[in-house]
Amino acid sequence: MGSKISRQFAINYMIMFLLIIALAVTTILLQDAYFTSIEEKASIDTDEMIRDYKSNGLEYAFNRQPVEKGDYIEVIDNDYKVLDSVNSPNSKGYVYTLREFNEMIFSQDYLGYHYVEYIDDSDRFMLLYMSEGRDYKGVLMFFIGVFIALSFMAAVVYANVTSKKIITPIGKLVEGVVLIGRGDYDFDIKFDSSNELEILKDSINSMSKKIKQEIGLREKSESNRKKLILNISHDVKTPLTNIIGYSQTLIDSNEIKEFNCEDVQRALEIINSNGVLANKLIQELFELSHIEMDEGPIKTEKADICELMRIKLIQYVNEFEDNGIDYSFDIPDGPVILDVNKIKFERAIDNIIQNSMKYNKRDFSIDVSMKSENSKVIIAISDTGVGIPKEYNSIIFEPMVRVENSRNREFGGSGLGLSITRHIIEKHGGTISLDSAYESGCRFVIEIDHF
Repeated sequence: MGSKISRQFAINYMIMFLLIIALAVTTILLQDAYFTSIEEKASIDTDEMIRDYKSNGLEYAFNRQPVEKGDYIEVIDNDYKVLDSVNSPNSKGYVYTLREFNEMIFSQDYLGYHYVEYIDDSDRFMLLYMSEGRDYKGVLMFFIGVFIALSFMAAVVYANVTSKKIITPIGKLVEGVVLIGRGDYDFDIKFDSSNELEILKDSINSMSKKIKQEIGLREKSESNRKKLILNISHDVKTPLTNIIGYSQTLIDSNEIKEFNCEDVQRALEIINSNGVLANKLIQELFELSHIEMDEGPIKTEKADICELMRIKLIQYVNEFEDNGIDYSFDIPDGPVILDVNKIKFERAIDNIIQNSMKYNKRDFSIDVSMKSENSKVIIAISDTGVGIPKEYNSIIFEPMVRVENSRNREFGGSGLGLSITRHIIEKHGGTISLDSAYESGCRFVIEIDHF
């Protein structure tokens, strides 16, 4: 998978290899020590033992040599009869058969030695048996067993280390992927690792969060779509019902005779105003859909945003004065060049100003200011009207959001204007927000990067 995991396996396998080598070397050294001890035992001085036997007896001669428990000595004549012995399993007078004697002498094993030494020129000889050295063999087997046990423990430790660093994380990754595959995007894979599995864990967790966000956005979009359809259906239904009702009355020949000219005029005006309202709603809906579906950049041209704002605001001066609206404009004199779509940008400014005029009473003020700082153009449009409750700050730019439904319908609001404004500003690479700290009414702040 990667260099870190490969390095970890290499280190673990190297440790196991070194332990096996250490075991083999130790075993060889112990075995060598064992055979050295056997050779030392084989260095018995038989001439000295014969002299001691002649002078002081067999037991004295035997005990003076480097013998151990299990060794024994016999004095045998030519008829293979035991004349004397020390520690021998055979009692004095025991007679070996020729076959038995030959098998014992000529089938010598490295774990037991039989020495035959003639006593001078007599018909007697000594048969010396050197034991198998069971103590040395036991020590050898003990150390071999210890090192085998240590090797087994090392293998267990290696398996645990490998499990913690590789196998356990892989198991948790598999568990997480299975749960995420079943739709549990809240599950977070957790383990600590210093290799590529940590990167894989973070990538899977990040992917899960992104999928959850995408699903959330899709569900929100679907919810907004259903809400939009419901609101549009309701908003279109009211003017269409009025249009159909009044037009049907005019068409009815029996009832139309009862109407005077004023009644007919009033009915036609109602039909026209409701038709205009329905058409406006459909046009704004079409515009919003067109902006949302158009994922590419909008067509722009370089323009002096200061001059553009001045021309737009001058168009409202008479209307402000006619409606008793105080106003103040603070636009820089110098040019500030931006890439803008003039028609769409003016539409965004219109939506904010017209909303302020539509939903506020007379005798309030509108202030528009603009400045360029920190490579940004900042436009603030504020009023001293009724304002927007703070709970609407996060959703005010969503389609069909109305602060007071009945009041919006009374003034002909579609609930799409601010959503259209937000999309236009974002198409220009900017942002728009409702200043929650402003308490004298509403303040919308537009920020666009200026290089």
